[in-house]
Parts: sequence; C-alpha cells; structure tokens
Amino acid sequence: MTKVGCEEFKEETSNPQANEDILGSITAPVVTQPLAFTDALLDPASREVMDGLASEHPNGERLQQKLRQTGTQLQQEVYNHTCALNEGLNQMSYKDLLTGLIYEGETIQAMNNFSFLNYTHLRFCDEDRDFLTNRCGGICLLTDKRLLFLSSQLNNAASLNPWGDPKKLKGGYTLEMFFHDTTYYLPIPLRFLRSVEISGKSGTGGNAPFEAVPPCCCGCCELFALCCCPNSRCLRQWQPQPNIRAEVREMEVIIGVLMPPWEKKMFVNIHTDFNTPLSVVRDFVSLLQKNAPELN
Repeated sequence: MTKVGCEEFKEETSNPQANEDILGSITAPVVTQPLAFTDALLDPASREVMDGLASEHPNGERLQQKLRQTGTQLQQEVYNHTCALNEGLNQMSYKDLLTGLIYEGETIQAMNNFSFLNYTHLRFCDEDRDFLTNRCGGICLLTDKRLLFLSSQLNNAASLNPWGDPKKLKGGYTLEMFFHDTTYYLPIPLRFLRSVEISGKSGTGGNAPFEAVPPCCCGCCELFALCCCPNSRCLRQWQPQPNIRAEVREMEVIIGVLMPPWEKKMFVNIHTDFNTPLSVVRDFVSLLQKNAPELN
C-alpha cells in the first residue's frame, strides 16, 4: 500500500518556514508483505514485454500465467530473505536526506493539492524517445531553483527481459525481483527544463489472438482449393484463442530537459503512483510551468 504524496496547500508556498512543514509531511510509501505478483511491479519497459507475449508466441497467455505464478513465488522468497538480513532498518528520512542539500535561501514550492509527488519509476529516454535507463520509485520535489528526484525508501519492483531469441529453443525470458532499500539524489536546475506533458489512461485493454490450423489435407491441395473453392476445408483455417484482458492504469509526466552536466537532450518520464489523484499531477505541472523560465 502507498500513501499519496500530497498535503492541502491553498496557495503557493514561498517562505522559508514552509520547507520544514513540507519536509515533515513526507512519508515513504509503506511496503507490506507481498501478496500475488502483479504487472504493476514491472518497470514500464518490462510491462511492454509482458503485454506483448500473447501476440509474440503461440499460447502466449499460458506463458504470461506461468510468469505471474513464478513471480509470486520469487517475490515471497526475496521478501523473506530481505527480512532475514534485517534490511530496511537503515533508511534515512527524506527530511534528514535533504539536510544540507537545500541551498541557503532555496524554497520548496507547494500549491493547492501538490507538495510532493510519489512515483513508482523514473524513466530516461533520448531525444527520439528511445529508452536509455530507469530508476526505481521515490519522490519529486520542486523548489524555486531546482527539480529534485529523491529516493530513501524500501522498493519492491520487478523486471522482465528477453535473452537470446525467445522464439527459438536457445532463448527465453529472465524475471528479476527486487526488494531493497534505495537511496539517490538527482537535482535538475529549472533553467534546463524545455517542455512538459501529461499522459495517462485508465480502463481495460484486451486482445483476441487467432492461431492458424493446418488444413485437413496437410496443405497439399491448398493452391488448387484456392482456385476452385475459396471455402474449401483444404485451405488453412484460423482458430480464435481465448480473449486476453488486462487492466490499464497509467499516469506519467514527461519533461524535456537538457540533462546536466553535459546538457544532453533527454526526456524524463515520471510514472506516478496509481493512487495519486490527478489534481496532484495537475498542480505539480502548473507550478512547474510557473517556476521554470523556459516554460512560461
């Protein structure tokens, strides 16, 4: 379960005392004992791999089912091993992490529903939107000078990657599970921001795969049957497979930046926690546009 990162601020905050108030209100997401594996644990690139299995392989839905079953077992094993190592006890609070990292006179910004933003993944793409790398969950803060990405929390995440040629015998997929403390600090000066977008969707998606079935004559007469009788049983038949449905709940903020220190053109995709209200995302983007010189 995750607590949504927001407090009620009726007007834009811009005084030094507000820094202490906002930092004191930040709580790391609460990671409970894992239940069944869900696709929400996968990073965005891995989720695309999982979604594509049904169309990539015959009986791909069975592969998806097997991966989810194995994921549940692996998740429990990793969780138990993490507890045995007493991990997760050395976390530093976000307030302590930021001590000394906020410039003198720098003010953390907040407005209406936004004070900080919880996200599950931070994805970096090049200027052509090709994937480069990603980081796991954390929070995003906005000051009058910088955009801050921070993590000092326990993260539960997974990845799914192909190896070799998955369509051949010497190939397949690797499912990895992570349950560990994560700490990082990534500041981006507001003068390096060039664009901002909101993109989201919520609902259900589905597909109906069709599989070719050999004709009754093993294909020997297919050419003649096509010429003589288009409805002949000697033609290849198509058999529908069970429909596949998947829940879709995605919301991301996409920021175009000149990434320091070398000012490389990149897109930073902030995949927000699915419990975060849209009003929090809206107020974050609104405040970002007010403070970034190239966005107003």
